[in-house]
Amino acid sequence: MTAALDALIVKEAMSWVGTPFVHGASVKGSGCDCLGLIKGVYENVFSCTADALPVYPATFWQDAGWHTLFLNRLHKVAGPSGTGPEAGRLLLFAKNGVLTHLGLGVDAQSMIHTSSDPRVGRVCHAPVRLVNGLSLWGVWSFRED
Repeated sequence: MTAALDALIVKEAMSWVGTPFVHGASVKGSGCDCLGLIKGVYENVFSCTADALPVYPATFWQDAGWHTLFLNRLHKVAGPSGTGPEAGRLLLFAKNGVLTHLGLGVDAQSMIHTSSDPRVGRVCHAPVRLVNGLSLWGVWSFRED
């Protein structure tokens, strides 16, 4: 990815700050979850739909099969970047090896994300561990095709 595209992704992600957390949603200003944020940023930056990304069930963390299904679908819009957390990168977090959370890198130390927190916000992710015990599992880049 180019620096210009990374900057565009960060700018779009920042425009979602303040959007309320709503499970299964992906509407800037109205509501989204962590996957909805990623889907919305992708759709706005690349001017196309991310239909491959499924709405996740509320009990997704109890279903190991969901992890595999999601990664297979995510490969349609993104892939491993081979870099560390940085601007414009998709950050995948896991607990006990199971993917449970997503965010978008703003820089090497912070990301935009939402969880059951009330709103989308920018948080520090260094040193790649979130307070709820999630560890950075992968750093991916959106596909440009």
